[in-house]
Order: sequence, then C-alpha cells, then structure tokens
Amino acid sequence: MANDPDPVNNKSPLSLILESGDAQMIRDLLLHPTASSKFRMSGSNSRTLLHVLAEKGDESLWRAAISRQDANDVVNVVDESGMTPLMRAVTCKKHSIVKSVIGDQEILAKFDLSMKDKNGNNLFMLLIKHMDEEELLDTLLRNSDMRHIINETNKESETPLLLITSSRKYSLIPFLLKHERLKNDKSAGVIDVNKVNGDGDTCLNLLLVAR
Repeated sequence: MANDPDPVNNKSPLSLILESGDAQMIRDLLLHPTASSKFRMSGSNSRTLLHVLAEKGDESLWRAAISRQDANDVVNVVDESGMTPLMRAVTCKKHSIVKSVIGDQEILAKFDLSMKDKNGNNLFMLLIKHMDEEELLDTLLRNSDMRHIINETNKESETPLLLITSSRKYSLIPFLLKHERLKNDKSAGVIDVNKVNGDGDTCLNLLLVAR
C-alpha cells in the first residue's frame, strides 16, 4: 500500500505528499530507519521520485533521496521526454541540485552522462542550452572524463561546439577548445571543429555568418 499509485492521478503517495508541499514529512519518510524501507523511489510510470524532486529544486530533499541505496536503481531512469532526473534538474534550472551532483565525483559516477533525451541532447548539451554557466561546465569536465562523448551530436546534428556557436554563446568557444580536460595523451585538443550541422555548416561557417 505504501507504493500503490493514486487511481485518479496515477501518482505514488510520496509524490502526492511532495506536491502538497509538505517537505518535512517527505524528509522524515526518506530518512526514517523503518518507514524509508517501505517507500520505493520508483514510480508507477517512467517518472521517479527523483524526477519530481529535481523539478521542485529542494536540495536538502534531493540529498536525502539520492543518499538512499535504492536511488542507485533509478538515477538513470528516463521520463516521458527521455530525461534522467539530473537532466530534468538542468532543464528546470535547479542550480543547487545540479551543482551538488556534478561537484561530487562519487554521486556523479552513478549517472550515465552519455544518455540522451528524445531530442538527442546529452547532459553536457543541456547544460549549454539551459544553464549556460562556465563554472558548471568546468566542474563537470573536471569530475568526469567527457572526451569520448564531446563530439556526440543531437538530432539537429549539433555537437556541443556547434550548439554553443548556433546559440551565440561565443565566450564558451575558447573555454571548450582550450580546456585541459579535453585534450588527448599528446596534449592535442579532442574537439572536432570540422563537424557539420544539419545545414552543412561548421563552427567556422556559423561564426563568419554571424559577423
């Protein structure tokens, strides 16, 4: 019964309590030694409690949830948009939650950073699109090896570099190209500047057109 969904809204008891705004009750249930074992992080559909917490943006509740052992089973579950809880926190601009995850290597390691949403954007791309903070991008690069996915493309055939350029976030271009964590064993940059988007434009083409 503790995890049975509401027949009207198809939401778990924890989700309903959270949406009611009773943060203290949620915190008590997540941390209580007996009650916590009776409530699951997973939901009756693709959305987990972590997705709901990511949207709410309460860092203390998020930390209580992510510290639970069963959170490891749902950190990479995707919602209806193909987003993990961390990706959802980024699109909702919940800075404190995003920073708490990418700033902690142990927690960050639980998340599959190569996963993409239904538009083909991975976490790094979503950070560029929705948060545009060099500090967060730098922290992510320093706490996780992104070299194997830094040239991945979304459904618009945009790499992170092309996404930065098309979004006119030009200050991030040298940051990305010169970043020490985006170099190979011979200290050469790993970013492919010759990649083209769906219109056949490279980063340089887009820069020239914008001038």
